[in-house]
This record gives sequence, structure tokens and C-alpha cells, in this order.
Amino acid sequence: MGRLTGKREWETVYHGQDLADILVDLDYVRDDGKTLVPQPHLDLDPKKMWTLDDVRGNTLQSPNVLLNEMTPEERAKHIAHYKAGGPAGRPAPEGAAA
Repeated sequence: MGRLTGKREWETVYHGQDLADILVDLDYVRDDGKTLVPQPHLDLDPKKMWTLDDVRGNTLQSPNVLLNEMTPEERAKHIAHYKAGGPAGRPAPEGAAA
């Protein structure tokens, strides 16, 4: 992402911020100031296009920051639980190394 935005470690820079505010800062909003540049489809009907209102309320959490804030014991427990989920970050089964 650093190549696209000009900001390295953007997930750490924007940790704890609202997704809508991040998209505005990255200039991913069209000239109307509301509609997002990235769209999930090619239908350009204004009623179907995503806007800042559609993404507002979602907070970005950086895994780097979260891991650094943990104590060594919490980090070890978190990593064991993550590894119990298997490849591709699948959720760990109920009761697995928590």
C-alpha cells in the first residue's frame, strides 16, 4: 500500500481512525466530496455507488500496534490461538489454545 499512497506502514499511521476519514485523507473520494473512487461494481447509477456514509463507523485496527500493546504473556496466548486456526488465518475452533 505504501507504493499506492506514498505512506509506508499506513495501517499503523491510521490506527484507531474511522475508515471514512482515512479515505478522505488518502484522496480516495470523487470531486463531489462524498462518493468513493473505488466501487464494488461497474454500475455508475448514483443511487448504487458507495459513499463515505457507507464506510463511516468502521475503525481501522493495526495488528502491529495491537501486538506491541500486549504483554508478552498476552502476545504468546494470542499467537497460540491464531496458530490453532490453521492456514490463511482461519478462525480457531471453539476452545482451541485460547
